[in-house]
Amino acid sequence: MTSSPSDNFNNENNPDLKEMQKIEENGKGKKKKRRALKVILIILSVILGLLIALVITFSTLWYMGKVSLFDYDVDVSVPEEMVDSALEDGSKVVYNGETYLYNEDAVNVLFMGIDKKDISTQQGYGSNGQADSVMVINLDTKTGSIKILPISRDAMVDVNIYSAEGSYLGVEKEQLCLAYAYGSNGEESCENVRKSVSRLLYGIEISSYVAIDLDGVIALNDAMGGVRLTPIESVSTDDSKIKLAKGKEVVLKGEMVNAYIRWRGKDTDANTRRMLRQKHYMTTFASQAGNQVMSDFGKLTVLYDTAKPYTVTDIKLSELTYIASCCLTSNLGNSIVYNSISGQSVMGEKHVEFYPDQNSVFEAVLNTFYVKQP
Repeated sequence: MTSSPSDNFNNENNPDLKEMQKIEENGKGKKKKRRALKVILIILSVILGLLIALVITFSTLWYMGKVSLFDYDVDVSVPEEMVDSALEDGSKVVYNGETYLYNEDAVNVLFMGIDKKDISTQQGYGSNGQADSVMVINLDTKTGSIKILPISRDAMVDVNIYSAEGSYLGVEKEQLCLAYAYGSNGEESCENVRKSVSRLLYGIEISSYVAIDLDGVIALNDAMGGVRLTPIESVSTDDSKIKLAKGKEVVLKGEMVNAYIRWRGKDTDANTRRMLRQKHYMTTFASQAGNQVMSDFGKLTVLYDTAKPYTVTDIKLSELTYIASCCLTSNLGNSIVYNSISGQSVMGEKHVEFYPDQNSVFEAVLNTFYVKQP
């Protein structure tokens, strides 16, 4: 039976029917809103879950890094003839009337730049290259301050000597850079340098080490988009393919980086000037890297993964996470304090030899690894 026009007219003007239609439409609208709200809640729950997972992961890495980095005892061999007094373990020293306490909140990392590629492969004793750049980085996990103590590659220090077959031959006074060569692989080479540096610095404990090869420096530099700086010294490679002019701003990329931090002349002070350029580059790089990591902490993992194929290190990602979280609270480059060791450079039988002044060495130890009491 079909409805008549009058029936349609009656339906449109029926107040009860219109009310029912409104109720039905409102019900459908509420269902749509509930479904939309449910979707939003699900999305928010997923995001919250991911954030919680990230926080847990970061916290776990942070805690694991802290525990492993501070697993050592203070045992500094303080030279009694140089100090007014000192505790037996060297944790407290009175020097020239000033009191110094060993900074147990700091982590000491040995950094080495190696003059060779593929350092992660096992190349045998005497074939691993040399440590062209050596410095100890003191990272205060409480205050975030950073102190760096560069040590001349030419420094004459006590080095463990091994034969090509790996037999221990004793300790000899040699250039620090050669300590890296006495190892069958990168790990043994790093450990040998660590021993020599610790001996020079009166037994200072070095928590970790990082050795990076020629390609690694370029990879890290370019991962940051290059480093913009103004050279403090003119540099020209032997083939003259790369020329950097003193005072002329440039963005270092590719082989330009190695040219700036590795080139040196042939005079006795050539390595001293190169160390100043390395300091300049490192400060500038640290500022740029620190700013990028502060804006995106995930960049830290990117840099870690970028460097991994070119490095030999005992620093785990958890330890790096802990260090970064403690020391990236300010402009990293500008917060770095550099100390130095003075001495005399002379031409030896074959190479330049740098003889550290022992008073300067001990003062550098106090200024880098201790905190002066007010």
